[in-house]
Amino acid sequence: MNLMAPRPASGTTKADLVFAKAPDGRSYLARQFLPYPFHITRPFYFDRDPAGMATVYLQSAAGGAYRGDRLALSVTLEEGAAAHVTTQASTLVHAGRGGRTSLAQEIALGSGAFLEFLPDPLILMSGADCEVESELRLQEGARLLFSDAFLTHDPEEQGRPPKAFRSTLVVRAPSGRPLLVDRFHLGEGAMPLSRLGDFPCHASIVFIAPEGDATLAAQLHSVLKPFVGVFAGVSSLTLGAGLWVRLLAQDGVSLSAALLSVWQELRCRVTSQTAEPRRK
Repeated sequence: MNLMAPRPASGTTKADLVFAKAPDGRSYLARQFLPYPFHITRPFYFDRDPAGMATVYLQSAAGGAYRGDRLALSVTLEEGAAAHVTTQASTLVHAGRGGRTSLAQEIALGSGAFLEFLPDPLILMSGADCEVESELRLQEGARLLFSDAFLTHDPEEQGRPPKAFRSTLVVRAPSGRPLLVDRFHLGEGAMPLSRLGDFPCHASIVFIAPEGDATLAAQLHSVLKPFVGVFAGVSSLTLGAGLWVRLLAQDGVSLSAALLSVWQELRCRVTSQTAEPRRK
């Protein structure tokens, strides 16, 4: 399978990160291209992470995503590499004012690679019109924990929800065959975001790994059941590919706590190690 990400559409600002595994077992940034507004920290290595795993924080120099922005991020892990990619904070998606914000995420994992891609939720401001497209491609033996989350925010509390939000998530097997296709559309001809009511916070989590069996699905149900103000659903993917989790929460604090618990549970299943929350 070709690990190279497809060429971005015209007018798109695209950042590229490529992780590789050194002879000593440590993963490192083998290549990076970060045009404005993208920025990252240097890689960090934490004692309680899997051996050699690199942690990188994504940052923005723009104060959020704006009308007309077309931003794409490509993350590639070469054979055997391990990385945890997160954000320094949530990304604000500002009011569209007649325009749309387009965000794309392309992830490609080589054989035996392990990626935790866990950005903080997007914050959809009043009037925001946002589209997110995510394509995840894995070779045999790769493991992926991927989260895509958002919450809505009306800073003036005038009952002005975001205008629209569209999401497309595709996970592909080494053959290119889709393992999972998830699409939803809120606002503009669909259910308005104001109808989210008491649950304006949303997350989708995909776990692609041999460990993602029915036993783990039941275990995640048990872990998430006690959370107050959180609706959670856990499903097994076809062909034993892994798990898919959907979360609805009353507020960002509840959503973050549920996401943390899912991450810790899945990290422990893969590595038998406890995941420590990242300082932000």
